Amino acid sequence: MIVESSLIARRVIAGWVQDAGAEVVYACGDAQSAIVAFDKVDVDILLLNPDLAGNSGIELLQEKQSYTDLQSTPVILMVQSPAVYESHTTALQQLGVNLIIDRHTLSAASVNRALHHIQHSLQELG
Repeated sequence: MIVESSLIARRVIAGWVQDAGAEVVYACGDAQSAIVAFDKVDVDILLLNPDLAGNSGIELLQEKQSYTDLQSTPVILMVQSPAVYESHTTALQQLGVNLIIDRHTLSAASVNRALHHIQHSLQELG
């Protein structure tokens, strides 16, 4: 699932995810749409821009943790200022964040690396 407020960015990221061999089951522009989708689709990985209108992405992560079946769903956070978030690593990990990607360097290659990193981590756990 992709949660990104910009329609253009959402479409580009969805294309990169598909190019990496993964399926995009849902892409939405706000936290409320994502919460509705949590009840409708199986989410294997969440790519999230935390800077959303209305409810923030961090609030969405807190809501995600209330869903028992989503608590272990890996999260890739796509942020404007990674340094701001890196000082909160422990709290973010408790919310399921596995990786933080700088939006300024976001590319097909970085999304591909992030997805493969998550898949590799899941295989080690499984």
